[in-house]
Amino acid sequence: MCFSRNVPEHIAVLRASMHRSVDDFCDTVESLPNENAEVQPALEKLEDQINEDMLEAVGATIEDNVSESAPLLSELRLRTQRPADPDVIYDGPEVQEPESIWDRVKRMFDVLMQKWSDALAWLWKKVAACLQSLGNAIEAIWRKFKGFCSSLGQLFKSCITV
Repeated sequence: MCFSRNVPEHIAVLRASMHRSVDDFCDTVESLPNENAEVQPALEKLEDQINEDMLEAVGATIEDNVSESAPLLSELRLRTQRPADPDVIYDGPEVQEPESIWDRVKRMFDVLMQKWSDALAWLWKKVAACLQSLGNAIEAIWRKFKGFCSSLGQLFKSCITV
């Protein structure tokens, strides 16, 4: 398994897309009549876009390096998906009312960061397990090859002495 040299390209695309998403969110919030206006749809759209951007970048990196990437990407998508009930995400410890738009945005990013941290930790475990299995298989092959070469050496040695 070798690693692609395209990773910086994936990261550059991710960065540009995330900046665009935040700019769009800020434009949306600026266009609201007041700070108490409903920002939930804009927050959900921002979160969904960031999740998609992250999935695309991680997915492209995985696809460049892992031949059977579809199961990993499907599981990663499930782990980072926003629950259908928005209150599940944004309710944390005792939220004081009234909460500003920017407090909600910060909370959303904190939750999003934790969700992606957990998802990428899971992915690291999967990759580590895969590499461990690959390492074990390579070691077994090496032992067989070493044994074969040793036996062949013994055979040639006995042929030469005869």
